[in-house]
Amino acid sequence: MTGGITYYDTLSENFEVGQQNASAEIVILIPWADRIAFTYAYVGGVVTTFGLEAFQTPAIHPDISIYCNNVHCEPFGDYDPVNLTWESCRATIKYGPVAWATNPQHLDISIVTGLEPKPIDPSHIVTQDGAALPSDAKAFPRIHVTSELRIKYSFYTSVNSAVWKPYIGQVNSQPFPTGVTGMTPWDAGRVLFVGVETDRTVAAQAGGDQYSYAFRFYLNEDPDPNAGWNSWLDDTTGIWTPIQFKTNGNPIYATTDLNPMLPTQ
Repeated sequence: MTGGITYYDTLSENFEVGQQNASAEIVILIPWADRIAFTYAYVGGVVTTFGLEAFQTPAIHPDISIYCNNVHCEPFGDYDPVNLTWESCRATIKYGPVAWATNPQHLDISIVTGLEPKPIDPSHIVTQDGAALPSDAKAFPRIHVTSELRIKYSFYTSVNSAVWKPYIGQVNSQPFPTGVTGMTPWDAGRVLFVGVETDRTVAAQAGGDQYSYAFRFYLNEDPDPNAGWNSWLDDTTGIWTPIQFKTNGNPIYATTDLNPMLPTQ
């Protein structure tokens, strides 16, 4: 029984394994009236509650970790010409790799150069020893941001924004990111989280809708080891100096470990 639907019988089954992936096919008989609900239960349909949509996970093969990516239904048995229905439905369930996995999968890492952050009036900023910045200091921070980092993930279902919203506007206190395959983490103080860009692609096939989340970060990649989002570069000396707000002594950007907000690969 799947999705509350009891099927009659298994007609056939086959399974193939290649060097890159595996695939399988199971053919069963189900009641004709249940064919739509059965298809959505396997492929991953839409659950709507008070206008909110959630996309269910496709059914997994009973023996191996591959997911249903297609259900094909054909009439089977006696035909009822009065009600225009058939006795049964011959459902062919196909399993294999899917483009959008149930666990978050890294899709793309991109870096865009030449960004400029919003300036802060230097009169509101002092160095850590309480000294004011020079009267001719340019708005902070200067255009020392060299890149924007985007780490993009995909999901079958939407992600609760409460997971990442508290991190917006904060700088990494630990090397980041540490859990993204193939990436060398940036040192503490170099990465500013600015938000998430979300996209939803609606597909005609049930269960094919795709949610993409691009986590966006501004990078301070100045080669000076003292550079960072809570430092100021003196044009005359070329020295990076730690700075803070003079009213409360807090750094310009709060710091925290940004790694926990990223989806687990």
